Amino acid sequence: MTLSYRGFPVLTQVPHRIETDEPVARRETSIASVAGRFRVVSDTAFPSVSHPFPWFCATRAEIAAVDAFLASVAGRYGRTWVPTWLEDLVFVADAVDPLVGWGGLTVQIGRYAELLFPAEPRRHLVGIAPDGTVSGPWRLYRTIDNPDATTTLIPEGGLGPIAAPLDTVLWGWLTLCRLDTDDVTRRYYAPDVCDLVLTFTEVPLEIA
Repeated sequence: MTLSYRGFPVLTQVPHRIETDEPVARRETSIASVAGRFRVVSDTAFPSVSHPFPWFCATRAEIAAVDAFLASVAGRYGRTWVPTWLEDLVFVADAVDPLVGWGGLTVQIGRYAELLFPAEPRRHLVGIAPDGTVSGPWRLYRTIDNPDATTTLIPEGGLGPIAAPLDTVLWGWLTLCRLDTDDVTRRYYAPDVCDLVLTFTEVPLEIA
Protein backbone atom coordinates (compact mmCIF):
# COMPACT_ATOMS: atom_id res chain seq x y z
CA MET A 1 0.00 0.00 0.00
CA THR A 2 2.75 2.42 -0.96
CA LEU A 3 0.90 3.84 -3.96
CA SER A 4 -0.09 7.51 -3.70
CA TYR A 5 -2.39 9.51 -5.97
CA ARG A 6 -3.21 13.22 -5.87
CA GLY A 7 -1.97 13.60 -2.32
CA PHE A 8 -3.66 10.57 -0.73
CA PRO A 9 -2.70 6.88 -0.39
CA VAL A 10 -4.35 4.22 -2.56
CA LEU A 11 -5.62 1.10 -0.79
CA THR A 12 -4.20 -1.67 -3.00
CA GLN A 13 -5.03 -4.50 -0.60
CA VAL A 14 -7.18 -7.16 -2.26
CA PRO A 15 -10.50 -7.53 -0.37
CA HIS A 16 -11.21 -10.98 1.06
CA ARG A 17 -14.58 -11.63 -0.55
CA ILE A 18 -16.58 -14.51 0.85
CA GLU A 19 -19.92 -13.37 -0.52
CA THR A 20 -21.24 -11.00 -3.17
CA ASP A 21 -21.44 -7.38 -2.10
CA GLU A 22 -22.44 -4.28 -4.01
CA PRO A 23 -21.95 -0.61 -3.16
CA VAL A 24 -24.97 0.94 -1.44
CA ALA A 25 -26.01 4.28 -2.91
CA ARG A 26 -26.85 6.77 -0.17
CA ARG A 27 -29.32 8.94 -1.96
CA GLU A 28 -31.11 10.33 1.08
CA THR A 29 -30.36 13.89 2.09
CA SER A 30 -31.24 15.61 5.37
CA ILE A 31 -32.76 19.06 4.94
CA ALA A 32 -33.46 21.59 7.69
CA SER A 33 -36.41 23.94 7.29
CA VAL A 34 -38.72 26.08 9.43
CA ALA A 35 -40.94 23.00 9.76
CA GLY A 36 -38.06 20.94 11.14
CA ARG A 37 -35.53 18.50 9.71
CA PHE A 38 -36.71 15.93 7.21
CA ARG A 39 -35.17 13.47 4.75
CA VAL A 40 -35.64 13.45 0.99
CA VAL A 41 -34.26 11.32 -1.82
CA SER A 42 -31.46 13.15 -3.60
CA ASP A 43 -31.79 13.45 -7.37
CA THR A 44 -28.03 13.56 -7.93
CA ALA A 45 -26.46 11.11 -10.36
CA PHE A 46 -23.37 10.84 -8.20
CA PRO A 47 -24.37 9.71 -4.70
CA SER A 48 -21.94 8.91 -1.95
CA VAL A 49 -21.26 5.19 -1.91
CA SER A 50 -20.58 2.81 0.96
CA HIS A 51 -17.86 0.21 0.33
CA PRO A 52 -17.77 -2.84 2.63
CA PHE A 53 -14.15 -4.05 2.59
CA PRO A 54 -13.45 -7.48 4.15
CA TRP A 55 -9.79 -7.89 5.15
CA PHE A 56 -8.26 -11.26 6.15
CA CYS A 57 -4.87 -11.52 7.88
CA ALA A 58 -3.05 -14.86 8.01
CA THR A 59 0.32 -13.67 9.39
CA ARG A 60 1.65 -11.16 11.89
CA ALA A 61 3.04 -9.14 8.98
CA GLU A 62 -0.45 -8.81 7.49
CA ILE A 63 -1.84 -7.75 10.88
CA ALA A 64 0.94 -5.14 11.04
CA ALA A 65 -0.15 -3.90 7.60
CA VAL A 66 -3.70 -3.40 8.94
CA ASP A 67 -2.30 -1.53 11.94
CA ALA A 68 -0.23 0.71 9.67
CA PHE A 69 -3.21 1.48 7.43
CA LEU A 70 -5.53 2.31 10.33
CA ALA A 71 -2.86 4.54 11.84
CA SER A 72 -2.38 6.33 8.52
CA VAL A 73 -6.07 7.23 8.12
CA ALA A 74 -6.68 7.92 11.84
CA GLY A 75 -10.24 6.63 11.81
CA ARG A 76 -12.71 8.90 10.04
CA TYR A 77 -10.19 11.74 9.91
CA GLY A 78 -7.96 10.67 7.02
CA ARG A 79 -8.87 10.10 3.40
CA THR A 80 -7.75 7.31 1.08
CA TRP A 81 -8.45 6.24 -2.48
CA VAL A 82 -10.32 2.92 -2.69
CA PRO A 83 -11.02 0.96 -5.90
CA THR A 84 -14.61 -0.25 -6.19
CA TRP A 85 -13.30 -3.76 -7.06
CA LEU A 86 -16.24 -4.02 -9.48
CA GLU A 87 -16.30 -4.22 -13.26
CA ASP A 88 -17.59 -0.68 -13.68
CA LEU A 89 -16.36 -0.55 -17.29
CA VAL A 90 -16.40 -3.47 -19.75
CA PHE A 91 -13.38 -3.38 -22.06
CA VAL A 92 -13.99 -3.42 -25.82
CA ALA A 93 -10.75 -2.36 -27.52
CA ASP A 94 -7.62 -0.24 -27.36
CA ALA A 95 -8.16 3.37 -28.40
CA VAL A 96 -6.02 6.33 -29.45
CA ASP A 97 -6.79 10.00 -28.95
CA PRO A 98 -7.03 11.35 -32.52
CA LEU A 99 -5.71 14.74 -31.35
CA VAL A 100 -2.44 13.73 -29.71
CA GLY A 101 -2.10 9.98 -30.20
CA TRP A 102 -2.24 9.02 -26.52
CA GLY A 103 -3.48 5.53 -25.69
CA GLY A 104 -6.89 4.94 -24.14
CA LEU A 105 -9.76 2.51 -23.86
CA THR A 106 -13.06 1.89 -25.57
CA VAL A 107 -15.59 0.50 -23.09
CA GLN A 108 -19.22 -0.58 -23.05
CA ILE A 109 -20.85 2.42 -21.44
CA GLY A 110 -23.20 4.76 -23.28
CA ARG A 111 -23.60 8.51 -22.75
CA TYR A 112 -20.65 8.64 -20.37
CA ALA A 113 -19.57 12.03 -21.70
CA GLU A 114 -23.03 13.45 -21.00
CA LEU A 115 -23.94 11.79 -17.72
CA LEU A 116 -20.73 10.97 -15.82
CA PHE A 117 -17.73 12.80 -17.27
CA PRO A 118 -18.78 16.24 -15.95
CA ALA A 119 -18.55 14.86 -12.39
CA GLU A 120 -14.99 14.77 -11.04
CA PRO A 121 -15.59 11.61 -8.92
CA ARG A 122 -16.19 9.55 -12.07
CA ARG A 123 -13.05 10.64 -13.88
CA HIS A 124 -10.57 8.55 -11.86
CA LEU A 125 -9.84 5.07 -13.19
CA VAL A 126 -7.82 2.01 -12.12
CA GLY A 127 -7.09 -1.30 -13.78
CA ILE A 128 -6.73 -4.42 -11.62
CA ALA A 129 -4.96 -7.45 -13.07
CA PRO A 130 -6.11 -11.02 -12.26
CA ASP A 131 -3.34 -11.34 -9.66
CA GLY A 132 -4.56 -8.19 -7.87
CA THR A 133 -1.89 -5.84 -9.23
CA VAL A 134 -3.25 -2.29 -9.54
CA SER A 135 -2.37 -0.29 -12.67
CA GLY A 136 -2.80 3.46 -12.77
CA PRO A 137 -4.52 5.41 -11.36
CA TRP A 138 -5.46 7.73 -14.18
CA ARG A 139 -7.61 10.84 -14.46
CA LEU A 140 -9.69 10.97 -17.64
CA TYR A 141 -9.27 14.20 -19.57
CA ARG A 142 -11.08 13.38 -22.81
CA THR A 143 -14.01 11.15 -23.74
CA ILE A 144 -15.90 10.33 -26.92
CA ASP A 145 -19.39 8.79 -27.06
CA ASN A 146 -19.47 6.45 -30.06
CA PRO A 147 -22.54 5.62 -32.21
CA ASP A 148 -22.44 1.96 -31.13
CA ALA A 149 -23.19 2.78 -27.45
CA THR A 150 -19.53 2.50 -26.48
CA THR A 151 -17.32 5.27 -25.13
CA THR A 152 -13.67 6.04 -25.77
CA LEU A 153 -11.83 7.13 -22.62
CA ILE A 154 -8.50 8.96 -22.84
CA PRO A 155 -6.52 9.40 -19.61
CA GLU A 156 -4.06 12.19 -18.94
CA GLY A 157 -0.67 11.04 -20.21
CA GLY A 158 -2.09 7.92 -21.86
CA LEU A 159 -2.40 4.48 -20.30
CA GLY A 160 1.27 3.61 -20.17
CA PRO A 161 2.36 0.09 -19.07
CA ILE A 162 -0.40 -2.27 -17.87
CA ALA A 163 0.25 -5.29 -15.66
CA ALA A 164 -1.82 -7.70 -17.82
CA PRO A 165 -3.56 -7.96 -21.21
CA LEU A 166 -6.21 -5.23 -21.36
CA ASP A 167 -9.07 -7.68 -21.88
CA THR A 168 -8.21 -9.50 -18.62
CA VAL A 169 -8.06 -6.37 -16.46
CA LEU A 170 -10.88 -5.33 -14.12
CA TRP A 171 -11.59 -1.70 -15.06
CA GLY A 172 -13.28 0.31 -12.34
CA TRP A 173 -13.56 3.67 -10.62
CA LEU A 174 -11.17 4.88 -7.97
CA THR A 175 -13.11 6.59 -5.20
CA LEU A 176 -11.89 8.98 -2.52
CA CYS A 177 -13.21 7.72 0.82
CA ARG A 178 -13.18 8.02 4.57
CA LEU A 179 -13.78 5.24 7.06
CA ASP A 180 -17.35 5.10 8.35
CA THR A 181 -16.29 4.75 11.99
CA ASP A 182 -13.42 5.25 14.42
CA ASP A 183 -14.05 1.81 15.97
CA VAL A 184 -12.86 -1.27 14.06
CA THR A 185 -13.58 -4.77 15.40
CA ARG A 186 -11.27 -7.67 14.60
CA ARG A 187 -12.13 -11.34 14.96
CA TYR A 188 -9.12 -13.47 16.02
CA TYR A 189 -8.91 -17.19 15.22
CA ALA A 190 -5.32 -17.51 16.44
CA PRO A 191 -2.68 -15.03 17.70
CA ASP A 192 -1.62 -14.29 14.10
CA VAL A 193 -4.89 -14.93 12.22
CA CYS A 194 -7.81 -12.49 12.19
CA ASP A 195 -10.34 -10.81 9.94
CA LEU A 196 -12.20 -7.52 9.95
CA VAL A 197 -14.58 -5.54 7.75
CA LEU A 198 -13.87 -1.90 7.05
CA THR A 199 -16.65 0.29 5.68
CA PHE A 200 -15.68 3.27 3.52
CA THR A 201 -17.90 6.18 2.56
CA GLU A 202 -17.17 8.04 -0.65
CA VAL A 203 -16.47 11.77 -0.21
CA PRO A 204 -16.68 13.08 -3.80
CA LEU A 205 -16.80 16.75 -2.84
CA GLU A 206 -13.38 16.49 -1.16
CA ILE A 207 -11.46 15.68 -4.34
CA ALA A 208 -9.00 18.49 -4.94
